[in-house]
Parts: sequence; structure tokens; C-alpha cells
Amino acid sequence: MTVENHFSWEWKELADKSCLYVTVSEAVDDQRWIAFFEEVEEIFQDVEAFIIIDIRHFEDRISLEGLQGIIDILKRQGVKSAVFAALTTHEYHDLTASMFQCLAGMSDFKLQVDVFFNEDSARRWMIERIGCD
Repeated sequence: MTVENHFSWEWKELADKSCLYVTVSEAVDDQRWIAFFEEVEEIFQDVEAFIIIDIRHFEDRISLEGLQGIIDILKRQGVKSAVFAALTTHEYHDLTASMFQCLAGMSDFKLQVDVFFNEDSARRWMIERIGCD
């Protein structure tokens, strides 16, 4: 499955750390999220991953199973923790983020997830997480 049709991504420098910025171009599900992380897995060279996901304008359909697949991919690359900032227009993503953090704890993986309605807030929060390093 090619991911270029569903995602665009680039590295952005935040507080002297590389942060992967991912934007979806259509509604994506578990299978596509897992395919994306499989495609880019070798770009994670650190034990921490900082990722901003922009899912505004599209419904995100990731489940706990999809998140477990992403965690497994990151762990396989030696990543021990991840910080995800999700840009969204839907308030219900707060509940999803809480469920994801619980799953990560059961998977022996340190995960921080928060939901934001604008990019500036997401960047500030991510910089704070990087500073806690």
C-alpha cells in the first residue's frame, strides 16, 4: 500500500529536536496508519519520537488495534516513548487520546497524547514536552 496518496509528512525542528509533522489527505483507518508508520519507521533514529498529526478536515478512524500496531513498529525501531499532538476539529478525540494512553501503559510504552484545535497550541505543548526531556 502506497502512503503518498493518503499522507504528507516532513520533519520540523522544535526546541532542537526533530518532530515529524504528518498531514492526512483523506479519511484514514488502522490499515493506512500502520502502513504509514511501516514506511517511515527507519527514519526514527532516537529513543523518543515527537509527532504532530494534522487530522483536521478528515475523520480519523484509528482504533486501539491500530495504535497497538504503531506502538509495535516504533518499539521495533528502538523507540521507547512517543509524544503525539493531534490537530483536530472534533472534541471527541480527547476521549480517544485517553484510551490510547491507557493502552500504551499496558504495552510497556511511554506515550503522551493530547488534542489541539490550532497548530500554535500543539507546537507550544510539544516544545514543553521536549523541554521535559
